[in-house]
Amino acid sequence: MSKPRPASSKQVFHALACGFRLRAALEDAEAADCPKLAQSIRRTLKSYEGARRHMKRRSAATPAEATP
Repeated sequence: MSKPRPASSKQVFHALACGFRLRAALEDAEAADCPKLAQSIRRTLKSYEGARRHMKRRSAATPAEATP
């Protein structure tokens, strides 16, 4: 398996912001009594969680150092 490419702190920030917005959207959909929309957002949140785990691995990756 190949190593994941490194993620910048800016990319990590944007990924986390996306999750925050999805959770807020879910709360709004539930408050508006839109069950189908809430279900779709829950599915998207599950996908986001997988992407967040992948981003965590990417942020831990360090670029390969060149050897002299």
